[in-house]
Amino acid sequence: MRVRISYGVELDEVPAELRDLTIRSITKLKESIRILEKNIETMTESNDDSSCLNLVNSKIDSARQGLANSDAILADVQSILGGLADYYAGEEDVREGRLGMDTTGNGAAPEVHRE
Repeated sequence: MRVRISYGVELDEVPAELRDLTIRSITKLKESIRILEKNIETMTESNDDSSCLNLVNSKIDSARQGLANSDAILADVQSILGGLADYYAGEEDVREGRLGMDTTGNGAAPEVHRE
């Protein structure tokens, strides 16, 4: 079962976190490839041995689960990257005169006007 875990990091640590997640995805991809490569010969040399074919089938399922896991990690990376891009685009909007937001909860922030 896949669960979503949320935690905070400093803004300047986000690229390192994304790197680590991407490396984890690549590791899972490589493992899936290794499993598939290892079982190619077994498939072709099985001589219709059903127990051998069942084992290969199980290994292929394992490789596919690894691929799905890798894809899920990359989806998380992509989502974080999108949020990061939106954050930086928001900073640019503020510099260009977008309305400010009060993050303290003490009322509305004054408007910023650009001339």
